[in-house]
Amino acid sequence: MSDPENTSAALVVAGLSKTYTTNGVDHLAIEQVDLEVHAGEFVSIVGPSGSGKTTLLNCISGLMRPSTGEVRSFGETIGDGPSEDMAIVFQDYSRSLFPWLTVERNIGLPLRRTGASRATVASAVDSLLAAVGLPRSVIGKYPWQLSGGMQQRVAIARALINKPKILLMDEPFASVDAQTRISLEDLTLRVWREWNKSVLFITHDIDEAVYLSDRVVVLSGGPSTVKATVDVPLPRDRDQILTKQEPLFGKLRSEVMDLVMGH
Repeated sequence: MSDPENTSAALVVAGLSKTYTTNGVDHLAIEQVDLEVHAGEFVSIVGPSGSGKTTLLNCISGLMRPSTGEVRSFGETIGDGPSEDMAIVFQDYSRSLFPWLTVERNIGLPLRRTGASRATVASAVDSLLAAVGLPRSVIGKYPWQLSGGMQQRVAIARALINKPKILLMDEPFASVDAQTRISLEDLTLRVWREWNKSVLFITHDIDEAVYLSDRVVVLSGGPSTVKATVDVPLPRDRDQILTKQEPLFGKLRSEVMDLVMGH
Protein backbone atom coordinates (compact mmCIF):
# COMPACT_ATOMS: atom_id res chain seq x y z
CA MET A 1 0.00 0.00 0.00
CA SER A 2 1.21 3.50 -0.81
CA ASP A 3 1.36 5.98 2.02
CA PRO A 4 -0.50 9.19 1.06
CA GLU A 5 1.44 11.05 3.78
CA ASN A 6 4.82 10.15 2.26
CA THR A 7 6.30 13.55 1.42
CA SER A 8 9.64 12.13 0.26
CA ALA A 9 8.14 10.40 -2.79
CA ALA A 10 7.88 12.27 -6.07
CA LEU A 11 4.49 10.72 -6.66
CA VAL A 12 2.06 8.81 -4.43
CA VAL A 13 -1.14 7.25 -5.78
CA ALA A 14 -3.39 5.97 -2.99
CA GLY A 15 -6.64 4.07 -3.42
CA LEU A 16 -7.30 5.46 -6.89
CA SER A 17 -10.42 4.18 -8.63
CA LYS A 18 -12.25 5.36 -11.73
CA THR A 19 -15.84 4.56 -12.67
CA TYR A 20 -17.47 5.61 -15.94
CA THR A 21 -21.22 5.93 -16.32
CA THR A 22 -22.60 5.17 -19.77
CA ASN A 23 -26.34 5.22 -20.45
CA GLY A 24 -26.97 5.02 -16.73
CA VAL A 25 -24.73 1.97 -16.27
CA ASP A 26 -21.58 2.21 -14.15
CA HIS A 27 -18.37 0.66 -15.45
CA LEU A 28 -15.47 0.25 -13.05
CA ALA A 29 -12.26 0.79 -15.07
CA ILE A 30 -9.67 1.13 -12.28
CA GLU A 31 -10.02 -0.35 -8.80
CA GLN A 32 -7.95 0.75 -5.80
CA VAL A 33 -4.59 1.39 -7.43
CA ASP A 34 -1.70 2.17 -5.07
CA LEU A 35 1.79 3.02 -6.29
CA GLU A 36 4.75 5.29 -5.62
CA VAL A 37 7.49 6.83 -7.71
CA HIS A 38 10.52 7.94 -5.72
CA ALA A 39 12.44 11.09 -6.56
CA GLY A 40 14.72 10.43 -9.52
CA GLU A 41 13.18 7.01 -10.21
CA PHE A 42 12.11 5.58 -13.57
CA VAL A 43 8.95 3.46 -13.23
CA SER A 44 7.06 1.81 -16.09
CA ILE A 45 3.49 0.54 -16.10
CA VAL A 46 2.49 -2.42 -18.25
CA GLY A 47 -0.67 -4.50 -18.45
CA PRO A 48 -3.01 -6.34 -20.81
CA SER A 49 -4.73 -4.40 -23.57
CA GLY A 50 -7.69 -2.52 -22.12
CA SER A 51 -6.31 -2.56 -18.58
CA GLY A 52 -6.75 1.18 -18.17
CA LYS A 53 -3.14 2.33 -18.38
CA THR A 54 -3.95 5.60 -20.14
CA THR A 55 -6.97 6.24 -17.92
CA LEU A 56 -4.73 5.79 -14.88
CA LEU A 57 -2.17 8.24 -16.28
CA ASN A 58 -4.90 10.78 -17.04
CA CYS A 59 -6.13 10.54 -13.44
CA ILE A 60 -2.60 10.90 -12.08
CA SER A 61 -1.88 13.94 -14.26
CA GLY A 62 -5.05 15.78 -13.29
CA LEU A 63 -6.54 15.59 -16.79
CA MET A 64 -9.26 13.31 -15.42
CA ARG A 65 -10.84 13.28 -11.98
CA PRO A 66 -10.62 9.90 -10.19
CA SER A 67 -13.77 8.54 -8.57
CA THR A 68 -11.96 7.73 -5.32
CA GLY A 69 -8.47 8.05 -3.90
CA GLU A 70 -5.84 10.74 -4.13
CA VAL A 71 -2.65 11.66 -5.93
CA ARG A 72 0.16 13.53 -4.20
CA SER A 73 3.29 15.06 -5.71
CA PHE A 74 6.11 15.74 -3.25
CA GLY A 75 3.54 15.81 -0.46
CA GLU A 76 1.06 18.14 -2.18
CA THR A 77 -2.36 16.86 -3.20
CA ILE A 78 -3.11 17.20 -6.91
CA GLY A 79 -6.53 18.75 -7.41
CA ASP A 80 -8.52 19.41 -10.53
CA GLY A 81 -6.50 20.19 -13.63
CA PRO A 82 -2.91 19.39 -14.57
CA SER A 83 -0.22 19.85 -11.92
CA GLU A 84 2.62 22.29 -12.51
CA ASP A 85 4.97 19.59 -11.17
CA MET A 86 4.15 17.33 -14.10
CA ALA A 87 4.43 17.31 -17.88
CA ILE A 88 3.00 14.73 -20.27
CA VAL A 89 4.34 13.25 -23.49
CA PHE A 90 1.52 11.59 -25.43
CA GLN A 91 1.61 8.72 -27.91
CA ASP A 92 0.14 10.68 -30.82
CA TYR A 93 2.67 13.45 -31.43
CA SER A 94 0.80 14.47 -34.61
CA ARG A 95 -2.11 15.57 -32.42
CA SER A 96 -0.21 16.89 -29.44
CA LEU A 97 1.87 19.32 -31.53
CA PHE A 98 0.15 22.31 -33.11
CA PRO A 99 0.58 21.98 -36.91
CA TRP A 100 0.19 25.74 -37.48
CA LEU A 101 3.09 26.58 -35.12
CA THR A 102 6.77 26.23 -35.93
CA VAL A 103 9.05 23.97 -33.90
CA GLU A 104 10.29 27.02 -32.01
CA ARG A 105 6.78 28.15 -31.10
CA ASN A 106 5.58 24.63 -30.24
CA ILE A 107 8.43 24.11 -27.80
CA GLY A 108 8.26 27.59 -26.33
CA LEU A 109 4.47 27.76 -25.92
CA PRO A 110 4.25 26.64 -22.25
CA LEU A 111 6.97 29.08 -21.21
CA ARG A 112 5.45 31.97 -23.18
CA ARG A 113 2.19 31.40 -21.32
CA THR A 114 3.99 32.18 -18.04
CA GLY A 115 4.88 35.64 -19.35
CA ALA A 116 8.57 34.88 -19.93
CA SER A 117 10.47 37.28 -22.15
CA ARG A 118 11.19 36.50 -25.79
CA ALA A 119 14.91 36.20 -25.02
CA THR A 120 14.26 33.76 -22.16
CA VAL A 121 12.06 31.59 -24.37
CA ALA A 122 14.56 31.64 -27.25
CA SER A 123 17.42 30.61 -24.96
CA ALA A 124 15.37 27.79 -23.44
CA VAL A 125 14.32 26.51 -26.87
CA ASP A 126 17.94 26.46 -28.06
CA SER A 127 19.02 24.48 -24.99
CA LEU A 128 16.21 21.98 -25.40
CA LEU A 129 16.86 21.41 -29.09
CA ALA A 130 20.38 20.37 -28.13
CA ALA A 131 19.09 18.25 -25.23
CA VAL A 132 16.79 16.20 -27.46
CA GLY A 133 19.28 15.90 -30.30
CA LEU A 134 17.65 18.18 -32.87
CA PRO A 135 19.65 20.57 -35.07
CA ARG A 136 18.86 24.25 -34.79
CA SER A 137 17.95 24.20 -38.50
CA VAL A 138 14.53 22.73 -37.62
CA ILE A 139 13.54 25.74 -35.54
CA GLY A 140 11.48 27.38 -38.27
CA LYS A 141 9.93 24.19 -39.64
CA TYR A 142 6.41 22.98 -38.95
CA PRO A 143 5.70 19.57 -37.35
CA TRP A 144 4.36 18.12 -40.59
CA GLN A 145 7.72 18.81 -42.23
CA LEU A 146 9.50 16.51 -39.76
CA SER A 147 9.73 12.74 -39.38
CA GLY A 148 7.73 11.04 -36.64
CA GLY A 149 10.81 10.59 -34.49
CA MET A 150 11.74 14.24 -34.83
CA GLN A 151 8.20 15.29 -33.95
CA GLN A 152 8.32 13.23 -30.77
CA ARG A 153 11.65 14.85 -29.87
CA VAL A 154 9.91 18.23 -30.22
CA ALA A 155 7.13 16.97 -27.93
CA ILE A 156 9.68 15.86 -25.32
CA ALA A 157 11.43 19.24 -25.53
CA ARG A 158 8.11 21.04 -25.01
CA ALA A 159 7.35 18.85 -21.99
CA LEU A 160 10.67 19.84 -20.40
CA ILE A 161 10.58 23.60 -20.98
CA ASN A 162 8.85 24.49 -17.72
CA LYS A 163 11.23 22.22 -15.81
CA PRO A 164 8.65 19.78 -14.39
CA LYS A 165 9.69 17.51 -11.55
CA ILE A 166 7.82 14.52 -12.98
CA LEU A 167 7.59 13.40 -16.59
CA LEU A 168 4.55 11.30 -17.52
CA MET A 169 4.90 9.41 -20.80
CA ASP A 170 1.94 7.60 -22.39
CA GLU A 171 3.24 4.98 -24.85
CA PRO A 172 5.30 7.74 -26.47
CA PHE A 173 7.13 5.52 -28.98
CA ALA A 174 4.31 3.24 -30.09
CA SER A 175 3.81 5.10 -33.38
CA VAL A 176 7.40 5.13 -34.65
CA ASP A 177 9.50 2.50 -36.41
CA ALA A 178 11.74 0.10 -34.48
CA GLN A 179 15.02 1.91 -35.19
CA THR A 180 13.58 5.29 -34.19
CA ARG A 181 12.10 3.71 -31.09
CA ILE A 182 15.54 2.52 -29.96
CA SER A 183 16.95 6.00 -30.48
CA LEU A 184 14.11 7.62 -28.52
CA GLU A 185 14.43 5.12 -25.66
CA ASP A 186 18.08 6.04 -25.23
CA LEU A 187 17.24 9.74 -25.54
CA THR A 188 14.69 9.34 -22.75
CA LEU A 189 17.26 7.68 -20.49
CA ARG A 190 19.75 10.46 -21.17
CA VAL A 191 17.18 13.19 -20.47
CA TRP A 192 16.05 11.38 -17.31
CA ARG A 193 19.60 11.13 -16.04
CA GLU A 194 20.89 14.57 -17.05
CA TRP A 195 17.76 16.49 -16.09
CA ASN A 196 17.23 14.51 -12.86
CA LYS A 197 13.55 13.81 -13.47
CA SER A 198 11.17 11.26 -12.01
CA VAL A 199 9.49 9.35 -14.85
CA LEU A 200 6.26 7.36 -14.99
CA PHE A 201 6.21 5.57 -18.34
CA ILE A 202 3.24 3.72 -19.85
CA THR A 203 4.06 1.06 -22.43
CA HIS A 204 2.70 -2.16 -23.90
CA ASP A 205 6.24 -3.25 -24.82
CA ILE A 206 7.69 -5.46 -22.10
CA ASP A 207 11.26 -5.31 -23.43
CA GLU A 208 11.04 -1.52 -23.39
CA ALA A 209 9.73 -1.46 -19.83
CA VAL A 210 12.52 -3.70 -18.51
CA TYR A 211 15.23 -1.89 -20.47
CA LEU A 212 14.25 1.59 -19.25
CA SER A 213 13.07 1.08 -15.70
CA ASP A 214 14.10 0.82 -12.09
CA ARG A 215 10.76 -0.89 -11.41
CA VAL A 216 7.94 -2.24 -13.56
CA VAL A 217 4.37 -2.05 -12.24
CA VAL A 218 2.09 -4.71 -13.74
CA LEU A 219 -1.64 -3.98 -13.91
CA SER A 220 -4.29 -6.67 -13.97
CA GLY A 221 -7.00 -6.83 -16.58
CA GLY A 222 -9.99 -4.54 -16.09
CA PRO A 223 -11.03 -3.39 -13.65
CA SER A 224 -7.33 -2.81 -13.20
CA THR A 225 -5.40 -2.94 -9.99
CA VAL A 226 -1.71 -3.41 -9.27
CA LYS A 227 -1.00 -7.11 -9.78
CA ALA A 228 2.72 -6.97 -8.99
CA THR A 229 5.76 -4.73 -8.94
CA VAL A 230 9.00 -6.09 -10.38
CA ASP A 231 12.35 -4.55 -9.39
CA VAL A 232 14.86 -4.18 -12.24
CA PRO A 233 18.39 -4.35 -10.75
CA LEU A 234 20.14 -4.18 -14.12
CA PRO A 235 23.27 -2.00 -14.10
CA ARG A 236 23.15 1.60 -15.28
CA ASP A 237 24.03 2.83 -17.88
CA ARG A 238 21.96 0.60 -20.13
CA ASP A 239 22.99 -0.49 -23.62
CA GLN A 240 20.54 -1.71 -26.26
CA ILE A 241 22.72 -4.71 -27.14
CA LEU A 242 24.76 -5.52 -24.04
CA THR A 243 21.93 -5.03 -21.53
CA LYS A 244 19.53 -7.19 -23.50
CA GLN A 245 22.15 -9.95 -23.75
CA GLU A 246 22.38 -10.25 -19.97
CA PRO A 247 20.74 -13.37 -18.50
CA LEU A 248 19.06 -11.17 -15.88
CA PHE A 249 17.32 -9.18 -18.62
CA GLY A 250 15.84 -12.36 -20.05
CA LYS A 251 14.75 -13.52 -16.60
CA LEU A 252 13.04 -10.22 -15.83
CA ARG A 253 11.41 -10.09 -19.24
CA SER A 254 9.95 -13.57 -18.73
CA GLU A 255 8.72 -12.67 -15.23
CA VAL A 256 6.91 -9.57 -16.44
CA MET A 257 5.53 -11.41 -19.49
CA ASP A 258 4.10 -14.16 -17.29
CA LEU A 259 2.40 -11.58 -15.08
CA VAL A 260 0.91 -9.68 -18.02
CA MET A 261 -0.30 -12.87 -19.72
CA GLY A 262 -1.90 -14.05 -16.49
CA HIS A 263 0.17 -17.22 -16.05
